[in-house]
Amino acid sequence: MYKTVVEKVKLTKEEIVDDSQFWHKKEEYLNSLNGHYIRIRLIERTNSDELRLTKLLENGLNSAPQGSIKLT
Repeated sequence: MYKTVVEKVKLTKEEIVDDSQFWHKKEEYLNSLNGHYIRIRLIERTNSDELRLTKLLENGLNSAPQGSIKLT
């Protein structure tokens, strides 16, 4: 698990890394280019028990995150 900082939001498809070589279905890759992208910077790796999913669920998180979330 990593702590991160969001550096930029609303990236265009020209600003993202071309990772098309890792997609099995070219059509799905092309469709993904219409999505929303952000750039994050990794700050540090952490294995804190306070950030484990079971602990987060006990303290108000509704389900496992499917993307980044801000913890308060």
